[in-house]
Amino acid sequence: PMTDDGALHARTQRAQQARELLANPMLQEAFTELGRLYLERAKHITADDDIGRFRVIQAAIVLDKVLEHVKAYVEDGKVAEAELKSLQRGNDRRKILGVV
Repeated sequence: PMTDDGALHARTQRAQQARELLANPMLQEAFTELGRLYLERAKHITADDDIGRFRVIQAAIVLDKVLEHVKAYVEDGKVAEAELKSLQRGNDRRKILGVV
């Protein structure tokens, strides 16, 4: 299937934005601090507090899922970059052969 060149560029731009987010010290600090906070809360949950334990676990899972989602944008951008290079090579071959 033909891939829209504009969509590939949009995916690579989104990947760049995701890389910038992951490299942002403030965001790194927020994720680290929230992870530490959830762990600290988990240490103080009583054995009979099932709801509290559930909430802390859910919060930690959501934190991980957000990070995974942003990382997935980076990986998708790598795929898009490879597809763009492949398209470019195909276009270069057509020019050499005078097909374009």
